[in-house]
Amino acid sequence: MTNFRSMRKLIAAKLPDIAETAEVLTSRSLNHQPEYFLALKTAEAIHDHFKSYRFSMEVQLKDICADADIQMEAVPEQYRINGLKRADLVVRHSKNGRYRHVVEFKRSVKQTNLMKDAKRLAWLCQNVQIGHKMEKNFLVAISTFGPNVLAKRTQAMTGMLEVDFPYVVLKDTYVDLETFESTSPKTQGKPLHAMVWEFHYKE
Repeated sequence: MTNFRSMRKLIAAKLPDIAETAEVLTSRSLNHQPEYFLALKTAEAIHDHFKSYRFSMEVQLKDICADADIQMEAVPEQYRINGLKRADLVVRHSKNGRYRHVVEFKRSVKQTNLMKDAKRLAWLCQNVQIGHKMEKNFLVAISTFGPNVLAKRTQAMTGMLEVDFPYVVLKDTYVDLETFESTSPKTQGKPLHAMVWEFHYKE
């Protein structure tokens, strides 16, 4: 078993296994699953390697802010999680229960939707207290668009960060899922691809 130290690389390495599990259990491709499925299977994969972690799913922003000592009123409207929407997955420490990282999932790479999550994650990275583990957060996207389109999304996020969050560094890991084909009606039969982005505040 590989001893991963990077959660980004761990998630990327486990996505093919998660994609296979999706097909075996449901006869549906990974991009045809609810985001809750992605969150649950990713949590299981992380826990296999980092036993000191526990997880919460569909977490309200007010709870994340309370844990990170951020006043909810200080969160700009465009970075809030409103209504029924929740953060897909939050990684917690098993002993003190504190939130460590937020992981969001997308089943497409529509730029406007990705950018909303990217800005929210970067804002959290930049606004938690110095040294808080939530200075590092993650975004995972499953798509039928290939590496060229995913690379363009990385470029767009990098450009946004340079302007709005200059101390947040972006890293990405591409995942080849071409052995799996989409079962979603709109993209039936197209091969899958994925990208895992890491947002890390470094002053």
